[in-house]
Amino acid sequence: MFPKGGRKAEWAKLDRDGGPESSKSSRVPTRPLSLTDGPVSGRVAGLSEHPRKPGRYRVAIALSAEALLGEGRRAQETVLVDAAVMQRFKLKVGAELDVEAGEQLVASASALATYDSATAALALRGRSRRELERWLMQRKHAPPDIRSALDRLDELGFLDDESYARSYARAKMAGGKTSRRRIAMELSRKGIARELVDRVLREAGEEEGFDERGALEAAAERRARSMSKLEPEVARRRLMGFLLRRGFGGEEVRKVVQATFPR
Repeated sequence: MFPKGGRKAEWAKLDRDGGPESSKSSRVPTRPLSLTDGPVSGRVAGLSEHPRKPGRYRVAIALSAEALLGEGRRAQETVLVDAAVMQRFKLKVGAELDVEAGEQLVASASALATYDSATAALALRGRSRRELERWLMQRKHAPPDIRSALDRLDELGFLDDESYARSYARAKMAGGKTSRRRIAMELSRKGIARELVDRVLREAGEEEGFDERGALEAAAERRARSMSKLEPEVARRRLMGFLLRRGFGGEEVRKVVQATFPR
């Protein structure tokens, strides 16, 4: 698939053909090659496995005169694809890419970039499907690529709203710092369906032996320690606001605040 001599030989080939090694600034495109700028056609000027992303391959495309009419195009652009795309297109240095093949290659690279971004986000922390979708949208990934990436992650078992919601609820309950209502609100904001939220909270509460009144009193006690130097009326007002923002019921909050800072 690749020229003999390893990665250095591959990129030396690119240099001779006017590829990424011809100048430092040309190694990384100023922005991704996009189908919205015009047709993509030309020839494969070089291939190389990405040095920091195993299984990902850089494909340098020397654009045709037609493709160079696209806005912001340079004589040579680079896309990142996976092994499956390499095999499907039978890519090799010197291979010609007509408009149809070029567009399919760029579309595959765009979809892969979205999938890689999604997996990187999940590696940092768990997310619901809706939360990950919003994250990808904020980073300007194309909606079709987002749907494809999310569906693929669903199939692989990396996106599971029920498992995520259960883990999130149990962690919050174990911390004893917030109320069921606050946890429900946070899960709803993350795009978890209300029926699932209700069921997960009920089951997690039973598993954790969650005591809402105990959590309220513990939260009040911890917060009150930082208010010892305040005037009683100010401390009561601030403590009440703190507890209400965590979703505890108004009447229960009033009783606990009164007990914490008696008049």
